[in-house]
Amino acid sequence: MLQAGVIGSMLIKSDGGFITASAPPAKVESVDFFVNFSPQTTADELTNFLRTNNAKIVGGPKGGVTYQVRFDANGTPKDEIARLHKVMEQNRNIVRSELEVGN
Repeated sequence: MLQAGVIGSMLIKSDGGFITASAPPAKVESVDFFVNFSPQTTADELTNFLRTNNAKIVGGPKGGVTYQVRFDANGTPKDEIARLHKVMEQNRNIVRSELEVGN
């Protein structure tokens, strides 16, 4: 009975249809990408890029050139992925290509 009341209170009757209550989008604490670094990247440049972007290498190299990099995040997955793609686009001298993990 209590369960029915809780579920019922989450539904709002509107114009003959039901609208369900929804939670705000969940935030993520980190986002992983598979990254290929430019061959000309120095260790200092790579270290600076990782520090600046709160990132760390968590796997690789896979196939000799691809690393799994974890970036700290504090937003929705969609927003964080878009933000990080932009960061990597702005650092093409270091990051040659990327693909978010899970694609």
